[in-house]
Amino acid sequence: MEKYLCRRAVYVLMSVAFWLYVTIAFVAEEFFPALMPAVVPVRSVVSLAVGALGIVLLRRGADIMAVVTFAVIVAVSAIVNGNSLTFTLNGVRGYIAVLLVMPVLRWQLAVPEASRRRLMAGIDRQLVAYLAVQAVCVTWQFVRYGANDHGGGSWGMGGTGVVTVSIYLVSFWLMTRRWDVSRTYLSNLWHNAWLVLLLFPTMLNETKVGLVILPLYFLLLIPFGRHYARRMLVAVPVLAVCVMGAGALYLHTIDRDFGTIFSGRNINEYFFGGEDPQAMIANRKAYLANPDSVPYSDWNCDLPRFVKMEQIPDMLDDTGGGIALGTGVGHLRKSAVMDSSDFARRYEWVIGGTLPFIFMVMVELGTVGVIWLLGVLAVWLWPGGAARGTHMLNLRILWACVAVILLFYNEAFKIVPFMMLFLYPLVVGAQGYKAEKDL
Repeated sequence: MEKYLCRRAVYVLMSVAFWLYVTIAFVAEEFFPALMPAVVPVRSVVSLAVGALGIVLLRRGADIMAVVTFAVIVAVSAIVNGNSLTFTLNGVRGYIAVLLVMPVLRWQLAVPEASRRRLMAGIDRQLVAYLAVQAVCVTWQFVRYGANDHGGGSWGMGGTGVVTVSIYLVSFWLMTRRWDVSRTYLSNLWHNAWLVLLLFPTMLNETKVGLVILPLYFLLLIPFGRHYARRMLVAVPVLAVCVMGAGALYLHTIDRDFGTIFSGRNINEYFFGGEDPQAMIANRKAYLANPDSVPYSDWNCDLPRFVKMEQIPDMLDDTGGGIALGTGVGHLRKSAVMDSSDFARRYEWVIGGTLPFIFMVMVELGTVGVIWLLGVLAVWLWPGGAARGTHMLNLRILWACVAVILLFYNEAFKIVPFMMLFLYPLVVGAQGYKAEKDL
């Protein structure tokens, strides 16, 4: 009974932490502006609470190894760069989600089959509620603000990428849980059409990543097996219709045409800075020095992601850790308590705006840190043994594709509740599961 009460307490704590973090920004922005100063502190407390729980519940060798090797890399990088202990500990907070969410989920699900099924049923009901909440919040934001950075759903302003990716992951997981192998591909889609319909919020903001994940979503719903080719023949027309429909809806919501958004010139500018990225960088620096000195452009506020990646060798050239160990954790962490470092002030023109997670790891921990991160991802995505469950191999492939996208797209791997959504199906899959058609 004591163990049950303890596990129940952890379940309640994780649920409260998840919903508090995920909803507080939307509630503050839309209904109680006086709460806005509390958003960042509340989210910080939630992350620290989950992190503390993760340390207490460290059990599995792979998780312990990940934490220990991370600590060694961080310590060596801090020493060679001359960073203080306080500064380093502040920077470690940015890695709580990657390090310490997994141990909590493993511990929660390491229970007898009957208890695990009850736990999964409770979590899955919350995931259904999550999709419903995002549908309401994103629609509200679209009606009020249009298709832009306000469309972050319950995550709030700027959460467009996180809400879009998480909707696809949650919908795919729930679809696999309800999949009936006795039915055809089209029949399963029809009986679970509500899960497909709940993807519509991903088309109501300017986040293009949804158009990349959408075809993967439908293709990887086809279970691998001896009839895979025949199932593909049925799925491809469905996929074509869905992608064209979603693309048309996306273009309509942002009021742009296909040629403008997907032209080679626009794609080149979006990722690599166009024909003259150095001019873009010069404008960015001038804008930071004096916003009225250059004509306004979106790129004045945030450089393209791969333009940022290209600056890493120069940024690390004069640091103690160099390209191998980086500049040490903490330099890219914005804090209301600690002042920005000299490094952060010198490279504000690079680190302002959206940062790909792999950029953060490379700058702070160098190539050694990137190798560590890729090793952790490999253990998550392929823990060993055969993939159990009708769609588990498919799910791992989709999650791997999304992981690669996110590494170069945003900082979602820093966000504790997002990592709960990302890691939960992987933990379940490593243990094996059966579809729940009556979910």
